[in-house]
Amino acid sequence: MVIIMIPTLTYLIFLNSRVQTYASKKIANFISEQTNTPVTIEGVNISPFKSIILKGLYIEDYQKDTLVYVGSLTAKIDSFSFKRQKIFINKLTLEKAFVNLHEDENRLFNYNVFLDSLSSGNSEQTDDTIQKSW
Repeated sequence: MVIIMIPTLTYLIFLNSRVQTYASKKIANFISEQTNTPVTIEGVNISPFKSIILKGLYIEDYQKDTLVYVGSLTAKIDSFSFKRQKIFINKLTLEKAFVNLHEDENRLFNYNVFLDSLSSGNSEQTDDTIQKSW
């Protein structure tokens, strides 16, 4: 009986939007530490197998400018595959979205610097990551 109750209680607790938001803020803080740049989220509401709603997603780039801001992102889930580890989205809605993509004088795109620092856990630029023109 206890074996069934613990996963069930965990699932029911995670259905609460406050718990989801708390967990999402912890993940955003972790990403901020990995990339050494602010990443924040105001709220989350996940309805398993139905939809994901993110409120107030903000990501700053390495030049301390906005990389992405989304007031509200809603993803309606069509289906998913555990075997292929994929989620298929039927509809994606962005409200009050701003994406600021640019290339600096060293030919580095701000989103590439963010993604590279996320995968390496270090946002410091090295000579290996700076692309030089001919």
